[in-house]
Amino acid sequence: MSPLRTRRTLAVLAALALSLPVATGVAGALPTEPPPDWDSAEVVELPEEPDAQLMPTSGYPDVPGVDLLGLGYQGEPLDAELLDRIGAPLPEDPEARIGEISVRLEIGPGQRDGLAEAQELLRTAVATLGPGAEQLRGALAVAQRHEAEATTRASEARQRLSSRTEALATHRQDMAEVAVAAYVSPPDADVLAQVLGGAATTTSDLSAGVLFSAKADHDGLVRDELEVSIAVAKERLAAARTVVAAATARTTATATSLAEAETRLDAHRLALELVEAARLTIEEQLPALQADLDRTIEETWGRLEELIGIDVTALGGVPTTVVKGITIHPAIAPRLHALLEHAHADGVPLGGWGHRSTERQIELRRKHCGPTPEDIFLKKASACSPPTAKPGKSMHERGLAVDFHLAGRSISTRSSPGYLWLAEHAATYGFYNLPSEPWHWSVNAK
Repeated sequence: MSPLRTRRTLAVLAALALSLPVATGVAGALPTEPPPDWDSAEVVELPEEPDAQLMPTSGYPDVPGVDLLGLGYQGEPLDAELLDRIGAPLPEDPEARIGEISVRLEIGPGQRDGLAEAQELLRTAVATLGPGAEQLRGALAVAQRHEAEATTRASEARQRLSSRTEALATHRQDMAEVAVAAYVSPPDADVLAQVLGGAATTTSDLSAGVLFSAKADHDGLVRDELEVSIAVAKERLAAARTVVAAATARTTATATSLAEAETRLDAHRLALELVEAARLTIEEQLPALQADLDRTIEETWGRLEELIGIDVTALGGVPTTVVKGITIHPAIAPRLHALLEHAHADGVPLGGWGHRSTERQIELRRKHCGPTPEDIFLKKASACSPPTAKPGKSMHERGLAVDFHLAGRSISTRSSPGYLWLAEHAATYGFYNLPSEPWHWSVNAK
């Protein structure tokens, strides 16, 4: 018998005679059970994403993702063009300069106050989004760590499956080779006696048929154990791959949420910088504009009437007459007389005040609008209390308007009997009401 066949036959007979578990010898380094901590690889629960709304782009500040209205802004509408206008160079012409400064002083405080409100809202937004982004950074680190651990487990599972598969293939090959060798050259009595430790046994007691039958049964058990082990390894690998997929999805989702949160945070920080810079600029510009306006008005005071468009014919050159105690321009005297006669006949004792000089108009503007030249000559009539026309712009200065009263009491509401009568009859006589003042009636409703 050749040395090779003798060694293979001895291995088979030794296993049978001494009842050694061949499966342990074949797969001793490949346990069929998973490591104790295999099933502890749970998906880490990440913190919920902060409730931060992705905001549409709209209005000033012109930063994508920032919407002041969405943040609760309720102030003056902010306009980048208006803000640029406030700081633009002023015209040289005095009239244009005064007009432009007046516009800027009118829009400037509203823009400044609006920017201050926007600044606080943006500060709050940044303070809210910052911790949310930081929380997501921590969650991403946890997700990445879990993904790495899951990947390692999957790699170990693949190695176990590969080892078991290789062991089964080797076992099957060995089974075939030993069976062929034993069939071709059955072991002699001396070899068997040596294997069995010197027992008195003959070749007939250990016939080839009995040996091969026992060996076949044992090899089948080993094969079955390896196949079960492979099936278990495949299940573990599938489970590991599921964990890896879940971990990877969680990492990707968290990274996306973090990128969105950081984009929102960066947008609000940029908007805050723009708003803070614009507010500081306006804070500096408004006092300078006011000083420039006062200086320009003072320098051009001698030409003020020309600059603001006063009709010089109204300065003492208007002829007047008196109708039932009301001083007016002679051109409308007949129609006013007829109106008053009609009203008295209807039991509505109307009276009133008509012409006033430009000097008196200036006194009223100083009283109703403010003491400065700007207040008297430039402030809008609607900004005064009560509303009062600019000097040179009032129909009273031309004698073409009447402030009516009823039995000596001002007609201050549209429910007054005096107003109701005038609303029905005044147009017949060429008098029309200024909508903002129930008592004021003129030839052109101004």
